[in-house]
Amino acid sequence: MTTAKRNKQVRRTGSNNVYPRRHPVKRRRRRLRKGALVVIAFLIAAVVLAFTLPGYLTSNKLRNLGYSQSEIKQIKKMKLTDTILENQYYSPQLAAAIEDGTVRTEYLQLYTVLPENRAVTDSDFLLYGRLLDHEYEEDQILNLFSALEFREMVPLLLMDYQWDENPYIKDCVDNRGTNINGTFALSGSYRTTYKITSETDKTDSVSVLVNQKYYLPSSFTPEQLTDIDSQYAVPDMRLAKPAADALQDLCQAGISNDHPFYVTVSYRSWDDQNDYYQDIAESAGEEEADRNALRAGFSEHQTGLAVNFAATYETDVSFEESDVCKWLVENSSNYGWIQRYPAGLEYITGIGDEPEHFRYLGRDLAKAVQESGLSYDEYYCLYLRGWENESFKPAADILTSVSYYSQSETTEQPAQTDSAAAQETAEPEVTEETTAETPAAEETTEEAQ
Repeated sequence: MTTAKRNKQVRRTGSNNVYPRRHPVKRRRRRLRKGALVVIAFLIAAVVLAFTLPGYLTSNKLRNLGYSQSEIKQIKKMKLTDTILENQYYSPQLAAAIEDGTVRTEYLQLYTVLPENRAVTDSDFLLYGRLLDHEYEEDQILNLFSALEFREMVPLLLMDYQWDENPYIKDCVDNRGTNINGTFALSGSYRTTYKITSETDKTDSVSVLVNQKYYLPSSFTPEQLTDIDSQYAVPDMRLAKPAADALQDLCQAGISNDHPFYVTVSYRSWDDQNDYYQDIAESAGEEEADRNALRAGFSEHQTGLAVNFAATYETDVSFEESDVCKWLVENSSNYGWIQRYPAGLEYITGIGDEPEHFRYLGRDLAKAVQESGLSYDEYYCLYLRGWENESFKPAADILTSVSYYSQSETTEQPAQTDSAAAQETAEPEVTEETTAETPAAEETTEEAQ
């Protein structure tokens, strides 16, 4: 090799060594074996399955209960999955409430026991709380709701606590054929008259409840006792002022509509009621007295908010059959009055054959009671009475959605006076034979109750 060629080769290679030029060696890539790929894929699938399988299994369990995919999504969102699955809760009512977001989680089991054709309402939640407050156990209440209608359960609020609710349930079911059109009566007795009693609350309100369970103290006298105009009553009749004012409007409306009537009995003191009751008891026995009169403190007439009416001209028929009675039943609530002891509800009120007895409540409350279809005893215990245990009271938004809060009471309220004032307003003696000095008062009788 010549020197020139060698120098050229050195410049090209950068080395004095002259070798033949070689091509770069290609290294073989290391490939994963097929078995390793399978293992990796299995591990990835296992991780994915570990995260998704529980959710899938949970959803499948909820589907097996009857929930749809959209309902299942809501259940998980509301974190109700464990509760529902642990208790196997399902009903069409519960599913619908979950899907539309109206479900009350504190009443989940109540949704599940109701018949499928019965919707769940806020009034059900209120009644549920009232029954708890009446000392019923939850399993008893659920049993009642599963077998009875709302209207059949409300009377329990007036009755003694039933250690075994099943006889009551059977009695209601057996009498459904006759308990229609506003009538309610059972074959058995679930209340002991005068055995379990307590002093009534709200004595300073026109809504005060007085019956054979809730009584007024002997010291109670309504404030502002007002004489009733002789045009509308037999002599010496008095009422608490708000009732007296409303009575005048009612009587004027009756006259304007050609249905005149007048008051035969109004306010009666505790002492007078006691004298009347004792007279019967001494002559005929306590049992007969209880059949014909209320014991002192248990008569609404002591409130100064109750009257008995008589039809002015319809003297040839009973008051119940008179046109005046029919007109009063239909129209008295417009003036704040209700027929206190409606026909067909004697079993609940404990008072029979007294269609002439009317009670002032104020217009809003009177209309609410009339529209409810309940006796005032039931309405009061369901919507107005205080709570023995506040923890049983439903949520505030439930209360505001039912009549308990939506119906406003009149602000005109008779208040209790002190004993000195009570004596100053002592009522005149009421006798069985009262001579009327007004054309309206042709005839009157003493009220048995």
